[in-house]
Formats: sequence, structure tokens, C-alpha cells
Amino acid sequence: MPNISVTVCDDIRIEASRKLILIGVYMGEIIVPFDNFFIPQLNFLFHVDCPREKVPKRAIFEVELPGSTSPQRLEVDVATPNFEGAYTRWIIRQAITFANTLLLPGKIEARVILDEEVFPAVAAWIKKNPDLHEAVPHENTV
Repeated sequence: MPNISVTVCDDIRIEASRKLILIGVYMGEIIVPFDNFFIPQLNFLFHVDCPREKVPKRAIFEVELPGSTSPQRLEVDVATPNFEGAYTRWIIRQAITFANTLLLPGKIEARVILDEEVFPAVAAWIKKNPDLHEAVPHENTV
């Protein structure tokens, strides 16, 4: 069985050295100040690792936001890895980005499909906190 985790953040940047910089990482819940709250960008970084004997031929990553009618889906053909040395695990990291996205309260559904087997992943919940409304800048404010 693979180990799967999902990190939710505002932005992901890749350095020339192939290091990832995650900006605005959410720690469990995404709090919105009101219904119909739009966010410029939201990223889901999947991390999947499994034994080298179980490397899939195909990986599908899905994220479904509350209120959407279908998940955003990204399919990846997996290249045959070269396991040199003491490597015992296969690892893949894949991001899915939502742009100009409406956030509604509810559970974010995330899953990874390796070949034909579905593995749910814990993403985040979106919750409404009207007390934040005062902290969010409005138009025509200085």
C-alpha cells in the first residue's frame, strides 16, 4: 500500500536546484470570511511513495472542491524507474493548481489512482468564519 499525503498551499515555486518552495501552507483548514469567496490560486501537492515492487504504470491525481460537479484530474504516465543502489521506494510528487477559484465551505476530496486502484488522500476542509470579514480588505479602503 502506498503512503500518500497532500499539502495545500497558495503557491509552489521550483528552484533551479529542483527544490520546492511552498508559500502559504494551510495547516488543516482553509478559513474563508464569507460565502462565494474567491482565491487567486490554490495548490495541492501530492506526495506518493510505494515499494519498488509496486510501481504503477499510470497515476491519476484528483481534487474536488466543495460545490463542484467534477474533480480536477491530472493523469501521469509513469516512466520505468532506474533503481540503482539501495533505493527501496518509488516516489512521485505532483501538483494540481486551481486558479481564480470559488471556495465554498465543506470537505475537499482528494484521491490518487494508481493503475486501477483508488487511494483516498486527506486534503483539507473549507470553513466559514464571519469574524474574519472585518480583517479582509474591501474595495475603496486605504
